[in-house]
Amino acid sequence: MNASSLQLFCLVVFVLAIAHTFSTGVFERLAHAQPKHAGLWHFFGEVEAVFGLWALVLVLGLGYFDGLKAAIEYVDTRNFTEPMFVFAIMVIAASRPILLGTQRSVQQLVKLIPVNSGLALYFLTLSLVPLLGSAITSFPVL
Repeated sequence: MNASSLQLFCLVVFVLAIAHTFSTGVFERLAHAQPKHAGLWHFFGEVEAVFGLWALVLVLGLGYFDGLKAAIEYVDTRNFTEPMFVFAIMVIAASRPILLGTQRSVQQLVKLIPVNSGLALYFLTLSLVPLLGSAITSFPVL
């Protein structure tokens, strides 16, 4: 069986997307090491952006190999509601006011727990913070 050019292209995009997903930490370190391009490196270090970036490359490749009409038809047959919602929520959740507010709230709660502050912080970080993240994405915005 011979693979078509489109199939080989899709394979390469898939492999690069997986490699990029597992190397986001490298891009985050680059963002701190090279402040001049920190925004770009931070963007490449966001897992949510990885999916969008490689999806764009895939659709552009589909348009190149199979034509613009096939690429448009492919995109039109997909439902992007949930990925767009998750992307929007993650962008908002990663904003400085949300991060600082969450950090301050956890620090205040640590003071209320009658155990070692390090242990209380550890417990809240592993229990409450993920629950808050789940709550943000579970409840509809009014």
